[in-house]
Amino acid sequence: MSINTTTAVKQEWPPEVAAFAAEVGVTEHLPQVLEMTRRVFPTARRLEVLLIEDAEMENDWRIVFEVEAPLTWQEAAQAQHQWCRELFQCRPSVPACVFILSLQPVS
Repeated sequence: MSINTTTAVKQEWPPEVAAFAAEVGVTEHLPQVLEMTRRVFPTARRLEVLLIEDAEMENDWRIVFEVEAPLTWQEAAQAQHQWCRELFQCRPSVPACVFILSLQPVS
């Protein structure tokens, strides 16, 4: 699902993301993580929220915030560290492995 930074207040999540978030009890954290992701990557050209199964572990699912942004590799590394730090502030009681960042720097 592509998400525009001018999205209305009510967020529509892909059905599979919404169902998984409800199943693992993180629905209330989705808007916070999305807003934080937008803040950390203000120049993102694309931001999608997806549900992806781990390729090596069956039935191991993650909510992935996939970001494509014009960043150098150094900027991307710094932004990724910032995202991880702020993720813990958004949802300190939720297991870290539920939310994942997939960052694709582009020129």
